[in-house]
Amino acid sequence: MCESYKLDGTEMNEFLKKLLEEEKPASISQEAFAPMAGRYHIGRIEVTVKAPSSVFSREEMEQRVVLFRNPEGYREDLCWSRDFVTGENEEVLALVYPLPGTAGWSDSEKETIETYLSIAILHGEKYRLFDQIRLTALTNYLTGLPNAGGYLEVIKSLVKSGKLDEYDSYYYNLKSMGLFNMRFGGEEGDRIIQRYAALCREFIRPDECIAHFGGDNFVALIRRERAEEFRCFLNETETYALRGEEKIPVRLKCTAGRMRIEKKESAFWKIIAGPATALAYAKKRGIDFADLTDEMLQQANRQKEMQHNFSSALRNGEFVSFYQPKVDTETGRIVGAEALVRWIRDGVVIQPDQFIPALEKAGMTEQLDLFILEEACKNLRKWISNGNEDMVMSVNFSRRDLEDPQLSEKIIHIIEKYHLNRKNILVEMTETTSEQEKNLMMRFMDTMSEHDIMTSIDDFGTGYSSLSALRDYTVNEIKIDKSFISHDELQDKDRAIIGSIIKMAELLHVDVITEGVENMEQVQFLQDLGCTKVQGYLYGKPLPPEQLEGMLDRQAAGMIHS
Repeated sequence: MCESYKLDGTEMNEFLKKLLEEEKPASISQEAFAPMAGRYHIGRIEVTVKAPSSVFSREEMEQRVVLFRNPEGYREDLCWSRDFVTGENEEVLALVYPLPGTAGWSDSEKETIETYLSIAILHGEKYRLFDQIRLTALTNYLTGLPNAGGYLEVIKSLVKSGKLDEYDSYYYNLKSMGLFNMRFGGEEGDRIIQRYAALCREFIRPDECIAHFGGDNFVALIRRERAEEFRCFLNETETYALRGEEKIPVRLKCTAGRMRIEKKESAFWKIIAGPATALAYAKKRGIDFADLTDEMLQQANRQKEMQHNFSSALRNGEFVSFYQPKVDTETGRIVGAEALVRWIRDGVVIQPDQFIPALEKAGMTEQLDLFILEEACKNLRKWISNGNEDMVMSVNFSRRDLEDPQLSEKIIHIIEKYHLNRKNILVEMTETTSEQEKNLMMRFMDTMSEHDIMTSIDDFGTGYSSLSALRDYTVNEIKIDKSFISHDELQDKDRAIIGSIIKMAELLHVDVITEGVENMEQVQFLQDLGCTKVQGYLYGKPLPPEQLEGMLDRQAAGMIHS
C-alpha cells in the first residue's frame, strides 16, 4: 500500500478549514477529504448515523451520508469500518473503501484515517454536519429519503432560485413489492426498499431529489437533460434479497408518471399531483410510463368534481341500485343477485368504472357501499316475503372500507335492521397483494364468519395471491373472473386452469360461481368442469329492482324454466 506518514498539523488545519468554511460542511466534505483520500487510495467514505428511539419518538432512525466519493469507483469487497458515538448518543458507523486495484491499509494508516474521521464527526456534530438526521419531520423513517414534507422543501428551494423549470417531476411505484413480501417476508421486503433507497441516493446528483412517500410510492425531481438516464433507472434497477446467507438477485421495475415543469408553474401541489395523474393513467392502461397531458388533467378534474359532488348526490338520490341475477344452470332458476350501483346525474348514467376509482382515491366508498347494502337488504326483505326464501344477495365492499374498524358492526346493524337471515347476505371483496390490506381483510372475514355472514372473493384468479387466499381467508365463495372464459375459443389450457380451481374449491368446501357468461358454449364448458352457478348477460344484465322482482315473481309462478 502507500507509504505511511505522520499526521501533519498544516494539512489537518487545511482539513478543518474546509469543513468549517460553510454552515453545512457536509456539502464540501468531498473537497476536505480529497487530499487524505488521494494519499491513501481511498475510493469512498460513508457514515451511517443511527439515532436512538428517544430522539425520534418510537422509531429508531438511520441515515447514510457519503463524505467522499472518488469517480474511479471503489472495491465493494474490501471495507474497513469504525464505530463512533456522538454527544447526542447517536451511533456512527464509518465505512472506508479502497480504490479498485488497491489493497487495504496498515494499522498506522488506519490510525491516521480514524483521526480524520473522528475530527470530521466531532465537528460535524457541532456544526450540524448531520442535522438532516434530526429533522425527522422531513424524512421517511424506513429509507431516510425525504418524505412529503422534505420534498416540498426541495420544491420551495427550487422555486425560490428560479430553477424549477429545469426539472421534470416524477411520481412512480415499485412493481411487485407484494410478491417480494410474500416470497421473502415483510421484514426482508422492507430491507429491499432500503437497498433501493441507497441506489436512489447513488443515482441522483446533489441538485436532484428522490423522495419516499411510504410503501412503494416514490417521487423525484430530475434535471431535464437526464430524462433518458432516469428512464433507464426506472425501467430496471438491480438489488438483492437475503434468504439466510444466500443473496438472491432482485430486479426492481417501476410504473411512472412524468410532468414537464413549465416556466410559469409555481403551485407546489401540482408538482406532485401532475405526475401522480400520469401515473394513474399508466396503471389503468397497463403501461410502464406516461407523460402528463391536458386530457389527463381534464379527467383528473372530472374525478375531483365527482368527489366534490358525492355527498350531495347521495342525499339527493342520484345513486341507484341495480341487480344482476345469479343462476343455477342445472335448473335455470335465479338463486341470487349481485347488488350494483349506477350514478344518474342530470339524466346521464355514470358507470362505476368512472366514479368508483375517484371515490376510492378519496376514501369515500364506505358510505356508498353501506348505502347499497341497505338498499339491497330493503329489497331482499320484500322478495323473501314474496316466497324467495333461498335468495342470496351479494354486496361489494371496497378494501378501502376496511380502514374503518367499525365496518363489521355497521354491516351487522343494517342486516339486523331488516330482520334478515344472515345466510341470505354475501359480502364480496377483491383479493389483495398488500400485506397491510391482507391482514385487515383476514380479520374482517373472520369477524363476518363469526357472525354467520358469508364472504366471497371477487375476480378470483386475477391477483397474485389467489391460491394462498383460499388458505388464508375464511371464505364461503370464490367468483372466477370473466377473463378466463372470454376467449373466442375455450382451450385445453382454460379447462386445466378453471378445472383445478373448481376442484380445489370443492376440497375446501368453498362454493364457485363464474361471472361474464354470455353464451351456451361457456355454460356447457363450466358444467363439464363442475361449476353450475353463473352470472352474466346470457341470463340478465344489471336490472332495476322492480324488473328483477318481476323475474322472481314469474319464477315463483312457474313461468321461468330451465
